[in-house]
Amino acid sequence: MSTKLAFSIMSHNEDLSARLNDILAGYNRKSSSQVSMREVTYEHGWSEFVNNSIYGGSLDVSEMGASWINDFVAMGALRPLQQLASKILGDTTNYPPALLNCCSDAHGVYHALPWATDVSLVFYRRDLLQKAGIKEEDAFSSPARFDETLAALVDSGVKWPWTMPTTRSHVSLHALFIWLQAAGYNYVSETGKNVLLSEAGPRQVLRSYLSLYRYLAPEARGFDSSRSDRSFATGNSAVCVAGVWLLKYCNPEVRANLGLAIPMGKTYVGGSGLVLWNSSMRQAESQDLARMLSDVDFQAEIAYLMGLMPARLDSISRLPVDYVSPEQRQIIELAIRGGVSFPKTPLWGMVEDRLVTMLDMLWTRFFDSENDDLDKFLDNELAPVVNRLNMVLANYQAS
Repeated sequence: MSTKLAFSIMSHNEDLSARLNDILAGYNRKSSSQVSMREVTYEHGWSEFVNNSIYGGSLDVSEMGASWINDFVAMGALRPLQQLASKILGDTTNYPPALLNCCSDAHGVYHALPWATDVSLVFYRRDLLQKAGIKEEDAFSSPARFDETLAALVDSGVKWPWTMPTTRSHVSLHALFIWLQAAGYNYVSETGKNVLLSEAGPRQVLRSYLSLYRYLAPEARGFDSSRSDRSFATGNSAVCVAGVWLLKYCNPEVRANLGLAIPMGKTYVGGSGLVLWNSSMRQAESQDLARMLSDVDFQAEIAYLMGLMPARLDSISRLPVDYVSPEQRQIIELAIRGGVSFPKTPLWGMVEDRLVTMLDMLWTRFFDSENDDLDKFLDNELAPVVNRLNMVLANYQAS
């Protein structure tokens, strides 16, 4: 009699789902297990995983966003995978340090197998920077240089120098994190008990990031992540910060003039890992499935379909050259090796979701106010929003 396994992935796209269903169908034919797959959205995934942690029974193996793993380790919901990880990973220098950190606990014990790598990069038009007399080498090396570069593009006649999502978007959370890290700040205190954005230093960084709206075309205000990406990929805008998935969608003219840069010299790195749930009664079969999904032959293909990079850095060379060129591969690997992830603080998954909502709310209220005085806006709006978030956080930690 076959063993039924429940496998969940984060919701990515139809092409990935179709390919994984094909892979699992082949696995089911050869294995004593029968694996069923379902998708979990980023919008509701954290709460679904919390329910699985409390009540158990519905999932055996899951793809989990890297920044959520620590929460579920703290809940005791994930099975330690040290022996399995040591067999699968091999040389850990072949993996992103930030992703390995997300997949392990404070003692270095793995509770997830690194599966895919997300990295934020500056995408820019080399031809337009050259026309504006901007040197590529340090054009995005600091918040000040970033602003100067966009201003120079405006002066050279570029109508859409910059695009960014200004609605609910995790891309915005990643981008602001880069700005905060460059100034030596973070979203939350080391204890995880307080969001810091209303304090003087982090507030100034937030102001610097929000002030980039000045370089948005009027019709680009209110773009979500998809529309922001599309405006760059189709040649409308000159600069954006996005994940590597954008490489798949750039039109030929944009690709021919495409430059990549590491924002502020150190960027955000995240991704996902494969976890085995402690509540599962099918641990041996779950390990076999995780081992198959972690196979090097699948890593590059799965990452490509996700629009991410493989967890194994030597698998980047297996990606199609029309997705990642050799020149681009060098900058991407450099960014991944030197990147940083969100801090491991209690309840980060909940905090992350609330921060995304908070940024969306700030953008909406700012554009609705029709007032370009960003300082006055933050004086009125920031502290109350952060205080409410800190109250929610305090209530969660007290319960």
